[in-house]
Amino acid sequence: MPRISQLRAATWETYPAPKIGIGTSSGRLKPATKLKWMFIGRLDEATTAVDITDYMKETGITIEVCEKLKTHGQSRSFKIGITEDEADRIDTEDFWPQGISFCPYLFT
Repeated sequence: MPRISQLRAATWETYPAPKIGIGTSSGRLKPATKLKWMFIGRLDEATTAVDITDYMKETGITIEVCEKLKTHGQSRSFKIGITEDEADRIDTEDFWPQGISFCPYLFT
């Protein structure tokens, strides 16, 4: 009997790659904005999604999505989605206040 990891590998190997349209836009159908996802953690327990969004606006960054994550303990964590252009701007230690952790969000 094959292992689960072997089954997943076989599935991904045989699954066809998606094709991307190149036709003229009709105005009704538009591609979604591609987002980069970041994990923001070690925030005070009183921190809200509005606080994160406001902080980003103050620095000229627009957040497309901000979701509070379930955490254990007293700190708060969030998953944010931003455009690829703006992702490089926030992926530096200088951008975040001291003690805040950040990294690419890993979907599991």
